[in-house]
Amino acid sequence: MRIIIVFIISVLLFAGCNHQPSSNVNEQHIAGRDTLGYEYIDIVHSTHTDYGYTDHPVVAIDLHKRFLDVALDLALRTEKETPENRFYWTVEALDPFYIWWKNVPESRRNDMLRMIKNEQIAVNAMPFHIHPFINKDQWNEMTNWIPGDIYNKLNIKSGIQHDVNGFPRAAALKLLDKNVNYIWTGINPHWGGSPFELPTAFWWKMPDNRKMLVWAGYPYWQGYLFFAEHEWRIQQREYANTETSWPRVGDLLLTDEASMRKAHEVCIKRLEDLRSKGYNYPFLTIAFTNEWRCDNDGPMPQLLDFIKQWNKMELKPALRMTTTDQAMARIEKKIGDKIKTFEGEWQDWWSFGAAAMPRELQTARQAVQFEKAINSPFWGELSGETKEEAKTINQLICRYFEHTFGSNETSEHPYTLFTQGQINEKAGFAYRSWERARYLLAQQARNKFTNMNAGIYVVNTASVSYTGWVKLDAVGFRGTNYQSVRDAKTNTFCPLFKEGETVWRWVVDKDLNTTRVPLSEGTEAWFWVKDMPAQSYTLYIPEIKNNTTDVPVLTFDKNNWVTSATWKGMSHPLFTEGLADFMVLNIKDNDRWSQGDIYMHLDDERRVKKMKEITEEIWAKPKGRATVKETPYSWIISQEMNHSRLKHLTRRVEIFKEIPRTRVKISFDRISSQSPEVFYAKFPFPKDCQDPLATNGGVPFTLYKDQLPNSCKDFFVVDSWVKYDAADGTRIWSSGDIPLVNLGGHHFGQRLK
Repeated sequence: MRIIIVFIISVLLFAGCNHQPSSNVNEQHIAGRDTLGYEYIDIVHSTHTDYGYTDHPVVAIDLHKRFLDVALDLALRTEKETPENRFYWTVEALDPFYIWWKNVPESRRNDMLRMIKNEQIAVNAMPFHIHPFINKDQWNEMTNWIPGDIYNKLNIKSGIQHDVNGFPRAAALKLLDKNVNYIWTGINPHWGGSPFELPTAFWWKMPDNRKMLVWAGYPYWQGYLFFAEHEWRIQQREYANTETSWPRVGDLLLTDEASMRKAHEVCIKRLEDLRSKGYNYPFLTIAFTNEWRCDNDGPMPQLLDFIKQWNKMELKPALRMTTTDQAMARIEKKIGDKIKTFEGEWQDWWSFGAAAMPRELQTARQAVQFEKAINSPFWGELSGETKEEAKTINQLICRYFEHTFGSNETSEHPYTLFTQGQINEKAGFAYRSWERARYLLAQQARNKFTNMNAGIYVVNTASVSYTGWVKLDAVGFRGTNYQSVRDAKTNTFCPLFKEGETVWRWVVDKDLNTTRVPLSEGTEAWFWVKDMPAQSYTLYIPEIKNNTTDVPVLTFDKNNWVTSATWKGMSHPLFTEGLADFMVLNIKDNDRWSQGDIYMHLDDERRVKKMKEITEEIWAKPKGRATVKETPYSWIISQEMNHSRLKHLTRRVEIFKEIPRTRVKISFDRISSQSPEVFYAKFPFPKDCQDPLATNGGVPFTLYKDQLPNSCKDFFVVDSWVKYDAADGTRIWSSGDIPLVNLGGHHFGQRLK
């Protein structure tokens, strides 16, 4: 089963501006129909959009196109009815809508626009549900997914984010820029959960003081359970499995009197339970999906007939089929002046799942870095063709971070054709964006420098100066044993440091026989640049011919592994003992559903105790003494490690001489296993480091402090760095590959407050 979060965002010109519900909605039929203090229940009908999970993504997208046709026909069929008797549908994802739009005739587009104008159909502002790993450029792409002229015709007022347990302020700010001011969530409690008691509403204050109204509602599949004691569906099966099918008329939501009375009895019990838990709003708003699979499921014609019969029998409270836009407007009108305001980042509990595909995560993250370089002002105004290709790359990156990673049986059966097909499709978005971004960046470089003087052109596309290594492919030297490079402008020399595998050249003798001959030294050549200005380039000339500086004080353990490095002027070392220590958290319970039950249903004390019982920390141990290699500008310390879960493990740290900086690289080969486990690497800082600062989507936040109450603090998603302030200077941890960090320990399953 798949459970989901829904973020729904509707248009307001000013937060708290008391929007009125649509004039098309007849309020008279709910008058006098309140019970237990509930005046009405608003029911928002939609389907959850997974790019995979129940079906291969290609199949899922095609199904959503078909679902749109069904929903449109149902809306058209009831167009002339009174508002309370019309069919309403919320399009949960803009991307499949746009695919549908491009493939239907003008008459169908006009029908759709008429139903949108009639407020029977509402469209999500976001293309799909997404994890918070993208940067501000990709968030700009997410909120400008379709051409502006089409977007403006759709009267878009809502943004929906299902399943995912958080929502970055970077996204919220972009939506606010488009006058999208409401968020509706229906958070998935499995391995996650809402920071708030459900359901509830609050104002979410942004760093620029703008506000969004948030409805933290029930997950989308629970709407049906307000009228039935248990779900109709049993277990999800893919569309291609013709032995299962969606519920037909007569299978559920029956409209005979006995069935209606039973549904009313169930509803009253649910409403009483809500009141007993402190819920005090004069209404309830719920999401409702089909009961075939819930995920990637079509519209239910039975729902409207059920609602009409309920109201005809004057059962209480009144039911109203509606869209998110109308529901949110009524929420604001009813309680907008009575609810609390919160501020801070909304971190996502589900983010840790991205680490299950570490190669693809690294690849997508590197694609993001290439994309940033492509769009650097250094290159000047980009051509129209380059802009279009950069847009495509950004969209591929976004598609990779869409929230569906694999099938609904990935954990139990990771190697089936069904699962592998979905993993392959998902991974393709990472590798395609990476390759296309590298290719486009290389085109820009060749176009700029090909007709200039020969040499090595080093470009800093960043917005800040750079000090550090420049890495070259020594094959480009074509066998010449260069020893240094010379700055063409200043005539200063920089020594070349070489390492890597042997470079080979094929040699042909007079009989045309070929043999491999090794060339000098390795495939990699490195030289050091210092304070290279932002958005600039420097020309270096390689030379065959071949200065003192203050160096840090290093300490080592008994196995010659570095335990600290302190530069001149520092009262404490940059790092302390334990740098790059490696730990595997072994999870003894292999059933992800039982793990999820522990996570969801136990109180804090019992959950933490149970998590300790089913987990085990296994730390890697040194295989032998570390080796130390000195270069002109750094020391490189490497050590082989032993771990029962790995075929091999190597940790390497490079400590720069001139500046307080270290670079850590950990390489390992995991022994294949279906058992769940989490890998951690340790980066110890002095104890006086305080108030860690990071960004997500370019928006800064102080970890732990600048967050919504009870949002995820066990781990954090960061763009690329975490900054600590200390008495002797700032310390920064940075990674272009790893976006997930923990502080002070692994905190697995603890749900830190």
